Amino acid sequence: MTSSPNIHNAGVFPEMNSAFFPVYSGSKRNDVAHLDEMAVLYRYHKEIRNSFMHSGGRASKFAEDAWSNASGLTRADVGGRRNPIVTQVAEGQRITCSMEQASDLAAVIIRLIHSIDAELSSSAYAERYFLHAWNSWSELAKYKALPSDPIQRDRRIAKICRKVGFVAPADPAAVITLGRSAGLVT
Repeated sequence: MTSSPNIHNAGVFPEMNSAFFPVYSGSKRNDVAHLDEMAVLYRYHKEIRNSFMHSGGRASKFAEDAWSNASGLTRADVGGRRNPIVTQVAEGQRITCSMEQASDLAAVIIRLIHSIDAELSSSAYAERYFLHAWNSWSELAKYKALPSDPIQRDRRIAKICRKVGFVAPADPAAVITLGRSAGLVT
């Protein structure tokens, strides 16, 4: 994994797309349609944090600019249940932050992660990462031979996927295809 993935040029790998994209994209927290706006809101919160950590709680020019960009966002813009809570900040002024704002930040981070996970779940990078994690799994040899019973086989594949940090697949056969091509299952 020498290069980092580019979300826009990641490509779609059929087995990963069949196995994982339906599960990750089906998350109620997946919200690709609002990704840019959520990033603007995240940037606001990050600049507030940076001002606390690096400027003694006084707003930087970056924080003021981030507030300017985020202040017009509505719940429709970010796909939320309510309008984002952003407190006006001006460069050099003391910053205040509420628990509601911290809660907003946590919700935005979770939704960003779910959205990016869904978008990357069928990429070449995801496939390489998945196969590397599977190949590095300490119990690999114990689970190499798949059961002949289809129900038991699907359960085994789901267990393998969870053990290596992925979700149970929507299409276990796609994971079996990947595993066989990499010599990880027989």
